[in-house]
Amino acid sequence: MNLWCATREGVSRYDPGTGYWTTYLSGGGRFLTDIHSIGVTDDRRLFFEGSTGVAIFDLMRNIWTTPESSGRLLSSSAGYVRWYGARERLLYNYPLFHTDLDYVFNPPESIMDKNAYAYPITSFQEDTFANVWISTWGLNIGKGSLRSLQLDMYRIGLASRNVTSMLFDGDLIWFGSASPLLDFGGFSPLQTMQESGSITRFNTVTGVWDYILPHETDGLPVGSINTMVADTSEVWIGTDNGIAVLDKSEKLWTPLPVQDLTTPDITTLGLSPTHLWIGTTTGLNRMDRHSRVIMPVPAPAILNLWIHDIAISRQETVWIATNQGVYRRSRRGKWQKIEDPDTANLNGAVFEIEMDNDDVWFGIRTALLKYDRKTGDWQTYSIPLSVGDGPLQIYVTVQSV
Repeated sequence: MNLWCATREGVSRYDPGTGYWTTYLSGGGRFLTDIHSIGVTDDRRLFFEGSTGVAIFDLMRNIWTTPESSGRLLSSSAGYVRWYGARERLLYNYPLFHTDLDYVFNPPESIMDKNAYAYPITSFQEDTFANVWISTWGLNIGKGSLRSLQLDMYRIGLASRNVTSMLFDGDLIWFGSASPLLDFGGFSPLQTMQESGSITRFNTVTGVWDYILPHETDGLPVGSINTMVADTSEVWIGTDNGIAVLDKSEKLWTPLPVQDLTTPDITTLGLSPTHLWIGTTTGLNRMDRHSRVIMPVPAPAILNLWIHDIAISRQETVWIATNQGVYRRSRRGKWQKIEDPDTANLNGAVFEIEMDNDDVWFGIRTALLKYDRKTGDWQTYSIPLSVGDGPLQIYVTVQSV
C-alpha cells in the first residue's frame, strides 16, 4: 500500500517498502498543481481533481489518463469514486490524539500551533499499520498512532512555496521566502499561517530540513527574505524590513539598526572581507564589518537608484546593477558607469551580475551580456523566451547545463 499526498506543487507517492517518494508534476496532459481532491475506485484507479481538471492514474497499468481519453466521463456525483480532500465531507471517527505542547488537535477543523495559528485539516486516512495520516494546509502532515494515541507532526520540504532567494553555503542550501495568499482549491481563501520571511535550510549530506520563522526566532526581522550571503563565520539576510546576521558559531541572530540605511527595504547584499555592501530600493549603503557602522554611499551617480544586484571581484572591485544601468567602483573609491560600446543594452534596467573568472555576466529582460575584463570584448546572447516581469536571476556554472 502506498501513501499519496496532493500538494499545491504536485502529487507525491510514498512507498513504505523502500522509503522513497516519487513526485508527479503532470499527468494525462494536465498539470498536477492545486490538487484539492483525490478519488479512489474499486478497479484500482486514482482520480486527482484540481484547477485544470481531473487526471487519472491507473495503478494496474501504471499510466496517466484523463476521463475523456479513458472513455469514462466523470461527473461531480460519480458514485464509484471514494473521495478524499475537498470533495470529502470530513467525518472524524478516530480518537482525540494527544499532542506535545507545540500543538492543539481540534478535529475535524484544524491543528493549532503554539503561536495560536490554526491550520485547516484537509483529510484523514488510516493505513494498515494502525496509523491515521492527517493532512493540513500549511503544517504539512501528521501521523496519529491508534496504539499510543500520540499525534506527531512531520515537517519536510519548503516552509513556503514562494521562494524569493537561495544561498549555497557548503553542505547547506538556504531558501528564503515570502508567504503569499493561498486559495483552498477554489473553495475558500485562506491566508498561509507562516509569517512572511520564513527560511528553510536543507542539509544535503544528512537530508535534514530546518525551519527559521520570525515568530520563533529572536533577532530575525519579519519581512520577505529578498537576499542572502554567507562566508565561513556568518550568514547575512536582507528583507524588506531590515537586515539580520547569524553568527554560525554562537547560532544567534542579530538585527542591524535600520535608521542609518537609505531605506530598510533591502534588495541585495554583497560581502567582502571588510565590508557588507547593502543595496536598497533607494540607493547603496556600506557597513564596516568590524564596527558595524552603516553609511550611505554618497556617489552622485548612484544616489537614489534601485540597486538590483551587487558583485565583488577578488580585487574588491564592486559592480552594481541598477534600474539605470551598471556602475563599477574601483578599490580607490572611483565610480564609473559601464556601457556596451556596440549596443545600448546597459542603459536601462539591469537585474543581475555574476562574476566568472575574467568574465562578468549581466542579465536584462531580453538578453545576457558577457564582458571579458582581460580583452575588453563584449558578447550578447538573446533570450529566446519571455521572462515576464518578475525577478531575473542568473547562475553561472563551470559546465554546460
